Amino acid sequence: MTYVIRYGGKATAFTGGVIHDGAKMTIWFDTEWDYGFGKGIDTLIKSVESLIEQKLDLVLPSHGPAILNPQSQFQTYRAKLAAFRRPVSQSDVGGNHRRSADSHGTEAD
Repeated sequence: MTYVIRYGGKATAFTGGVIHDGAKMTIWFDTEWDYGFGKGIDTLIKSVESLIEQKLDLVLPSHGPAILNPQSQFQTYRAKLAAFRRPVSQSDVGGNHRRSADSHGTEAD
């Protein structure tokens, strides 16, 4: 649940654990309330999109520092979540892309 207060032409949101400074997630397991079927991530993405629409000036998460640039952080966070939620393609699973280690043990494409 998020509370938004508009006062003096500014919008401040108390966002709980939706986002933390640095466009980071609180705890991964909090998004897995449907046991791996993606409903939690889908709901989180919708929440982030709703907060983007609010055009917030300041975000106060439940833990950590205040988010002073919420619009850009929400955009980054949404992109991270969408990339994570992206379906895995057969080429991702099929091993078509091989990695090898160089003489220093560093992986190379």
